[in-house]
Amino acid sequence: MSASFAENVDNLFNTLESDEDDDRTECVSKVDHFTFYQYTIIPAVLISLAFSMLKTRRRKFVDFLCGRPALVHPMDALTTSASIPYIAAFGATTFLTYEVIFEQRVAFRYDGPLALKTLIVIVSMIWYGFVYFPVFASLAVKSIFSYGLGALYVWVITGIQFYKVFECDVRWKTRLLLIGGNLPHLICLTYLSVILPIRFANALKTKKYFVAEETDLDVPQTLSYIRDSYQGVHVRKLLKKPAPKPPPPKAIKDKIKAGLLAAIHRILYKNEKGFRYSTRILSVLMIGVFLLYVITFQILAELVPFIDMIVGSIHTEFNVDDLMPTEDEQFDINDFKTWIFVGYELLTSIKQCVIVSTALAVVVGMVMILHMLSSYRTNLLALYRGDHSHIPPRKDRSNASLMLGCMRFAGYQVGYIAWGFVIQGIIFFLLSLAISVIVILVQIGVSGWLVNAVLELWPIVVWTIVLNVLQLLLAKFLFAQGRGNTLYIDNRRFFFIFTYFMFFFNIFLGLVSCLMRIIKAIVLGALFMPRLDHSTLSQRFQFFDPGFAAYVGYMHVENQHTHPVMIVFIRLMLMNLHFRKLGESKSVDLNGAVRVDGKTDSSQCVSIQMKEDETDLKMVKEAKRRKYRATFNWAVFYTLINNPQIRVYRKGYIQSRMKAVEEGRRIPVSDLPVVDLCRLDSVTDTDATRNGKDSTYGKHDVKGEKINYKTKVCPV
Repeated sequence: MSASFAENVDNLFNTLESDEDDDRTECVSKVDHFTFYQYTIIPAVLISLAFSMLKTRRRKFVDFLCGRPALVHPMDALTTSASIPYIAAFGATTFLTYEVIFEQRVAFRYDGPLALKTLIVIVSMIWYGFVYFPVFASLAVKSIFSYGLGALYVWVITGIQFYKVFECDVRWKTRLLLIGGNLPHLICLTYLSVILPIRFANALKTKKYFVAEETDLDVPQTLSYIRDSYQGVHVRKLLKKPAPKPPPPKAIKDKIKAGLLAAIHRILYKNEKGFRYSTRILSVLMIGVFLLYVITFQILAELVPFIDMIVGSIHTEFNVDDLMPTEDEQFDINDFKTWIFVGYELLTSIKQCVIVSTALAVVVGMVMILHMLSSYRTNLLALYRGDHSHIPPRKDRSNASLMLGCMRFAGYQVGYIAWGFVIQGIIFFLLSLAISVIVILVQIGVSGWLVNAVLELWPIVVWTIVLNVLQLLLAKFLFAQGRGNTLYIDNRRFFFIFTYFMFFFNIFLGLVSCLMRIIKAIVLGALFMPRLDHSTLSQRFQFFDPGFAAYVGYMHVENQHTHPVMIVFIRLMLMNLHFRKLGESKSVDLNGAVRVDGKTDSSQCVSIQMKEDETDLKMVKEAKRRKYRATFNWAVFYTLINNPQIRVYRKGYIQSRMKAVEEGRRIPVSDLPVVDLCRLDSVTDTDATRNGKDSTYGKHDVKGEKINYKTKVCPV
């Protein structure tokens, strides 16, 4: 918040606490907004160019100037790492976002033609982006040089912002308000000022001076890492049978607890173990939270004292205490003094209405943000399963439009959160003000119109409810078979008679229902205004909703690049490629010496100093053993599929059959080996009947002798 805010608030406090007009505060900031952002662009561009020299081009003009400079991205939009530093980097731009959205403050002073103002706004957006580009780029490059240079840049910006907060000589109340208004901004800058030096120190240990990891896939590609990662756990869960649902609680206390938890999870948020949100979605929603805080603080810090000042002036000017009637007097609606008192009470109630509406708008906004997090996770997991019940499939839109929506999502989401908060606050304010007006009118005795309105409307409401409930009960217990469990008509004649007569009543109900439909559309439209995951239009026209279209594009791009099955497959391929290259470049002879690319180096023995190479070689051998076992098992499986009759001679099958014989279970003749079939063919059914044995192979043979599977052969 700028010095003008401190000046305005301090002057409001002076007016409320003092009657002297000369007691005014003048606060002119020595750090001009326009000058600061115009000069800061110089080091920002130089730092960005320095970062670009650390990268090499991959496609265009690779041989020119050794492939340098190359493009440096500020943030991987699909990453899940370094979430908190990126959130802090976005949070550092919170108040700048507020000024751009609500105050239209650009980076240049412009008094020219109105037609060129849009161009100035576009240039200002690019200008602001360049100012904060080094902060994001330092986190993306992940090298010693980037962390060090980024820390110096953030320290300068943090020092200037703290100076702007404390430069004006104002009273302590104004100082607290000034600090409170800039709190998210200052906290984020302070966090970056601390975390960047810490990352600089950690990077010194890894000796990554200029170039570090590029993507999330540049991690140790070991089987244990892949198996224990979120993507690996997700894939392993897909291959397992889902666990049965726990039985419902029986005790009343447990039922109440389960109901409360279900309501909290449905309304607020339910944790999903192991799931990692995208850094982009977390950063965007956190900017929304910071923006709600800044707007709320501005309203309560400037508007509420201003209302107090007006109310105090009216109270002093008209001496409202003398206008209040005593217990023996009554209000006279024709008296001018009475309406002055009503106006005073209305102004007083406006203050409470502003506070209540702002608080309700903040609560609804926070609940919507938590809902958006939960909805993002639910929709993304549904896309992983191929479920398009909520997010339309890709075939409904072109790839270009989906990519465009992904690019628009972050900016749209922040703008929708901001304007959704404003619209909700206005609606809550109008509702609370209407209630206040009714209470004031009743207080002064003007209540006849309210009584008449209630007497006129309550029968309509009661009969609407009665007729709806009656039709519902008859439809469930009389006209639908099986108490509504089957959609077949019962009592057909009575159903047709009742439907005929209810036609005339439902015309009246339709009029009321139409009004309710309009009210519901307004309420739901205002309630879901900040949410891009729900379209305010019907399903056939939902792509006319630009916010929902942006969300759909973002979700499809996210699913296309972060699908756990794809990530696990790529990591397994990279792991196998790494081990294959390691196996070709390193081997160990019988004396324990390591051969690197065919050359023996006896000084590189497998010892404590070569733990890393020893581990890699063990992993290579283990990978070869797994490959051999997989190849052998596939050969056995292929042989058994094409020759099913030889399965009965496998060791495991013979052991299972012996166990079945010992337990007295019956074995079909088709599952017996050929040597046993020879024995059975030599025995007649008469002999089997005479010995009282069933011809089916069991615990003993047909003569009652114990079978020896190892020595039994067909007679010659």
